[in-house]
Amino acid sequence: MSFLTIAKIVSTTRDQMKCVLEVGGGNITSPNYPNHPEPDKFCYWKIRTKRGERITLFFDDFKIDQSDILLVVDDYQCTSQLIALRNKGDGNAFGHVSVSFGSNEMSVLFIANGKRKGNGFHANIIGVRRIISDYGKISLLLCLYT
Repeated sequence: MSFLTIAKIVSTTRDQMKCVLEVGGGNITSPNYPNHPEPDKFCYWKIRTKRGERITLFFDDFKIDQSDILLVVDDYQCTSQLIALRNKGDGNAFGHVSVSFGSNEMSVLFIANGKRKGNGFHANIIGVRRIISDYGKISLLLCLYT
């Protein structure tokens, strides 16, 4: 079993969620999941696993409004990769999505607008050992299924 640290950090205005919340499980969800995300929410998760592992997010439910934004960032270096996930339709799911980078740190940012379409997202978090190729380089896996 992997060691996993998930810190959920959100805005501190009166209408937002609390500033810092430690998440004890191996998943993250949009605010108010499985119901519509609450309007005008900003959520930030910092996900970290132990050295020698990489983090993979498996989105098993993804039905956000087309104007909501979900960003996933590899935190390994300042030139990190960034993935933006969003729906092309009004709250329709585009199927299962898997996101993985080569490092042991990842940030996830979700911004919900004022509309109330879709039921948000649910993602399972898994820390897995990095795969070393024949040339001694770390394999980098980046998958999006739309």
